Amino acid sequence: TLDQITLANVADLQVAWTWQVGILDQHEAPPLVVGDVMYIASPKPNYVYALDLNTDGVIMWEFRPDMNVELATQQTCCGGQTRGIYYAEGKLFYATLDGQVFGLDAATGEALWRTVGTNISYGEGSAGNGLVVNNLFIVGNQGGEYGARGKVNAYDINTGNLQWVMYSMGPDNEVGITPAYRAFYPDGSVLDVHSDV
Repeated sequence: TLDQITLANVADLQVAWTWQVGILDQHEAPPLVVGDVMYIASPKPNYVYALDLNTDGVIMWEFRPDMNVELATQQTCCGGQTRGIYYAEGKLFYATLDGQVFGLDAATGEALWRTVGTNISYGEGSAGNGLVVNNLFIVGNQGGEYGARGKVNAYDINTGNLQWVMYSMGPDNEVGITPAYRAFYPDGSVLDVHSDV
């Protein structure tokens, strides 16, 4: 465990085993360790692997979503990565480049739910980064390079049902500005970065 690593023994650490995904692309999702299991998400295609840390990284299960990798990499910008796997209440959550969002059973890799949160046809994908808050998995989109409007979707972690969407620009109600909003500046204005103030 981490508290067993000290300044006195850290120099003695050695590689115990390695495991290769077999995909020649850069990884942007760090491994996630929960108990004795390491979860890894691969770049295109966005597979998820569960490795047994007690048995030299033996694969416990793998999840391979049905995704058109060629279309996803043609229609979106900047590689085929996913940027993370998230855990809560015995479930894993992640988004694929083509905008699919999954809830998986962390013990078996079974897909508990699947939804699509973006429209790949006009360059809007999803690569993470997500966040679990209470019973919501919250994840944004990508695709501003192609004119996609930035947004954040919130899904129920038990059902995958969309709970709300908030955009990065647009009318007040679509960006989350409600009557409860309190402006940072007394007059409610936004600071003009070009002014001498």
